[in-house]
Amino acid sequence: SRSSVGTVTTLSNSLRMLFSRAGDYPEGVPRLDSDAFSPNTAAGACPECHGLGRVHRTDEELLVPDPSLSIREGAIAAWPGAWQGKNLRDVLDALGYDVDRPWRELARRDREWILFTDEQPVVTVHPVREAGRIQRPYQGTYASARRYVLHTYADSKSQTLRARAERFLTSAPCPSCGGGRLRPQALAVTFAGRTIAELSALPLTVLAGVLGSADGGETA
Repeated sequence: SRSSVGTVTTLSNSLRMLFSRAGDYPEGVPRLDSDAFSPNTAAGACPECHGLGRVHRTDEELLVPDPSLSIREGAIAAWPGAWQGKNLRDVLDALGYDVDRPWRELARRDREWILFTDEQPVVTVHPVREAGRIQRPYQGTYASARRYVLHTYADSKSQTLRARAERFLTSAPCPSCGGGRLRPQALAVTFAGRTIAELSALPLTVLAGVLGSADGGETA
């Protein structure tokens, strides 16, 4: 998903080497190796967007489209279905949250915690007995709706699950790198007056002209 024409050829490698060896660095800044100019490496990727250039966020309106429903009735639409969703509901119940009260009537601090906490408490869940089934207590771990959606979107190998998670997210240019995908140190280096992110975004014919002009008229 991170590949481009540049990364599947040698073009990106050549640009990174050019910036590493011949880029214009701010005064007093040490030279960077070529990996620092790649958004696909730990050395180069912007730490806020992980080298993607965009950040994904969510909010209560996306996660809970119908606040008249209770948690048991499926108010948190972003939760997974089947057993996993039921498990999260039962964990909340065991934590002392009212899963039968309409969502909009829950205290704001409780709604915020349920949807956005980074905590992952573990509690003993006692399932409600069903006819013909013996369900023993188990240790259940809670994960917020935001945590579940972001984890699924970033890491799931299922295109269906990723597409479903995307419905609960908004996307915007990364405020840290401005969509440049790199750390500030790399974006401070220029060649022919442009950053590597700006050069990488140019059509190949325009890029060739820029590099040729910078080299005294010879094409790169």
